[in-house]
Amino acid sequence: MASFDYLDESKFSSWEIDPRLCSYLVYATGVGVDGETGSVKITDRHGIFDNDLLSFASMTRRENIKRLLVSIGGWLEESSDFSKMAADSRKRERFIASVIDFIYEWRMDGIQIDWRYPTQRGGKPEDRKNFILLLKELKTMIDGHEFILMVTVLGRTDKSTLEYYDIPKLIQHVHYVNLMFYVNRDPYQMHLSYNAPLSGKNGVIESVKLWKKLSKAPGKLILNIPLFVRSYIMENHKTSVGSPCKGPGLKTPLTRKSGFMTYNEWCVQADT
Repeated sequence: MASFDYLDESKFSSWEIDPRLCSYLVYATGVGVDGETGSVKITDRHGIFDNDLLSFASMTRRENIKRLLVSIGGWLEESSDFSKMAADSRKRERFIASVIDFIYEWRMDGIQIDWRYPTQRGGKPEDRKNFILLLKELKTMIDGHEFILMVTVLGRTDKSTLEYYDIPKLIQHVHYVNLMFYVNRDPYQMHLSYNAPLSGKNGVIESVKLWKKLSKAPGKLILNIPLFVRSYIMENHKTSVGSPCKGPGLKTPLTRKSGFMTYNEWCVQADT
């Protein structure tokens, strides 16, 4: 499975995808929720229209690629908009109807819900329960049209994160769950660490085991692999894991964020 995320100067086009490597594709940017009406809305017209999302639909006709999905949500979309929609039965109904219309209009095979995060960033404590209501109603309609329903969640298993999701109930109402681990580490901490550590507290191995145990559906779980870089300004030129640092790395031309660079920016630096 591959997730496509649009960034102006670091664009990855559909024709660059090797269809032998992917069975599912997820277009992951520019679609959100209207918190007032509950409907799906396009929030990045440049990413959707100027780059012709419809051309991605042709990918499903290429060798090995079985499904094309579009992601609704993401870090740039407001958690509060999801919260308002999920809390209101009429807005949920409007959202679900607009999801079905969107899938047909853009010739997709399903959607991914990427709510970051229930109860957080302007959300409410009731989000945990309302998220399950939304998924239950949405999957009933999705199944009727033989589409795919996927969700993206924060996969780490610290106490606060587990409060976002009712894992046993969530897993019942989706076809797949994308487990994100690449936000485990704060770039402003004062020592070098892995982006998504395999072992240790809240590491990938420990967290996947808990998701498997609570969900009882390991076949629905998908492990996300981060293809971006967390950078640091190190002290005394030490570069081993755990070494002290002065803070996040310098901003890069593409991301314009301290401590964060795209994979291709890292590749260029690594080759020099």
